[in-house]
Amino acid sequence: MHKTMDLSNFSKLEEKRYILVLGDWKKNDEDLRMLQNRINKQLALIIQELSIRIPERQIPFAKVEFVREETNERLRIIVFDKENDSQKPEIINKNKLSHLITVRLTEAYCSIIYDAKRPYANAEMIIGDEYTICATIDIMLDIVMFNSYSFLRELSEKDKKLFSSKKYQRFKDKKYNSFFHYKTLLEKEPNYFSFAFAARENKSEIDIDQYIYLWNDFINDNYPEEKNIIKPVMEQLQYHKSFNQITKPEAKKDITALFDTPGTKLLLRTNRGVRNKALRMDIRKYFGAPKYRMGLLKVVDLWEYHNPWLSKALRNGYISAFKVIVTEDNLQQ
Repeated sequence: MHKTMDLSNFSKLEEKRYILVLGDWKKNDEDLRMLQNRINKQLALIIQELSIRIPERQIPFAKVEFVREETNERLRIIVFDKENDSQKPEIINKNKLSHLITVRLTEAYCSIIYDAKRPYANAEMIIGDEYTICATIDIMLDIVMFNSYSFLRELSEKDKKLFSSKKYQRFKDKKYNSFFHYKTLLEKEPNYFSFAFAARENKSEIDIDQYIYLWNDFINDNYPEEKNIIKPVMEQLQYHKSFNQITKPEAKKDITALFDTPGTKLLLRTNRGVRNKALRMDIRKYFGAPKYRMGLLKVVDLWEYHNPWLSKALRNGYISAFKVIVTEDNLQQ
């Protein structure tokens, strides 16, 4: 997946989680920062693709941050190597952690077991260093998919833990394949499964359609009566990084008037100055404006994203795009 990210560049809708590093793995903080950036960029690309292929829900973007001290309930992963295997950090607010995964870095392994030394963890991943990126991505993808459902976000901490257990049971009942191999330790099983494990083809690629199918199948079977609630248009737009500019009182158009029919839309905005006269003319015509200026607004259907001309303009940063879901209900709100 080589496409330059663009939808994530102008969205503040995101889920951030922390990764606690024990000991001397990646001694240099700059190395950690570079790894963090690689993970976040790849996450943005995959989530962008999910957002386009799942028009009926807002999919949050995701970010991870490596830390060397324990943090709050947003801690999701603990990473250590064989030199720090005996460390048992006291987890802050462990009762509020819906799940926590420990990662032990050991060459030539790609397994998931019960963590006997840190029983507060749902599972321990024993993996080679080369799998840290894909393991982190798979864990984070299930976090953003979970948070794309309004009725799941509202679950209690107890029910969130139960939800995590249900996913693992689903894996067992359906006998899904998993890129990471599950093993029993001391007659105990790990209690965590990401649907991305079953959709991962190799350490660099995920079958996006398969991943979406696994989630849909699970939700339809376990929550058939629940309805995902879409926020009003203006509440969705509050996550736009340029919200203050697109809704300022002196704006020539009422922003809500642009969303006049139901459907999944893209709010387009001219994002920065363009010196090329021919390109300025093309953009002006595309937006239906008498002259080119920064801040022009246009609403198009989601599938216009695949228009080659628009895709190129988005990638080059001339135009920004923000996904908005319009329903019969929130048209009136």
